[in-house]
This record gives sequence, structure tokens and C-alpha cells, in this order.
Amino acid sequence: MDVKKVMVFGTPGSSKEDALRNICSKLVETVSMEYGSAVIEDTKIHFFSPAEDEKFMFMQDVLSKNLDGALIFLDSCHGASENQIKSMKTVMGEAPYVVFTNHENNLSTTEGVPVIYTDDEGSRMDKGVKTLLNMMSKLNGVVDHKTPYKT
Repeated sequence: MDVKKVMVFGTPGSSKEDALRNICSKLVETVSMEYGSAVIEDTKIHFFSPAEDEKFMFMQDVLSKNLDGALIFLDSCHGASENQIKSMKTVMGEAPYVVFTNHENNLSTTEGVPVIYTDDEGSRMDKGVKTLLNMMSKLNGVVDHKTPYKT
């Protein structure tokens, strides 16, 4: 079984925690981070989400080591923008990522990164994680035709 490390970023109000609860078999929450895991398409994924509090920003650097991919959650009601994505990219480097918004809107990225609206039931979270897995596989030379890029 393949194992991947995915970092999860989120702005306040972006429904990041709800989405993680829906996808992870168990979510462990501490003051400085959240951790959960899930098995999707024969891949075990470890999800790490640093706390947004300023005093725990050092956790972003710690958790970003050996990163395979990232999920970015934005609250599109409060002006989700590409600038927020750019600030998160400074931590995650060149890792592939998928953007989730909690409200349908016309947010797009200049890099053509998938932007997925997360509904209340979290059913699109699974689709976004599978899209990220496909992106990570292509970087490693493995092509998975089961997971489309279109959102």
C-alpha cells in the first residue's frame, strides 16, 4: 500500500475541520495541529493541519517536511483569493494541491489548479482528495485514469 503525507491549510470559516472529520476515520485535535488518516484507492493518506494561531506558525515548517501534496480550504464568503493561496504555497513549496471553497463562486487560479466547492455533506471532499492523488501519481510517473481532473 502506498503512503502519502498531505498538509491541510484553511482560513477561518472555511469548513476545513468538517471536511477532515468526513474523510478521516479518526481526527486527533491538539492545540498546535490536527491529524487524521484515511485509505483511498489503496493509498494511506496522513493528513496534517497546523493550527492557525500565530504562536503555532512554526508547526507549518515542521509539518511541511517530505510533503507529497496539500489541500487548501478557503472561506469564499470573505474574499477568498489567490493571494491567500500564494502565502500557503510558501510553506508547501512545489507540492501539488487542490483548493476547496465552502461556497460556489467563480474563484479560479492562474495555475489551473482544481477548485472544488465543498457541500454540507462533504461528498466532494472525496472527489478532491482523489484528484490530488492523481496529481501526485503523475509526478511519480504513474497515471491513474480513474480519477478525472475536471471538477
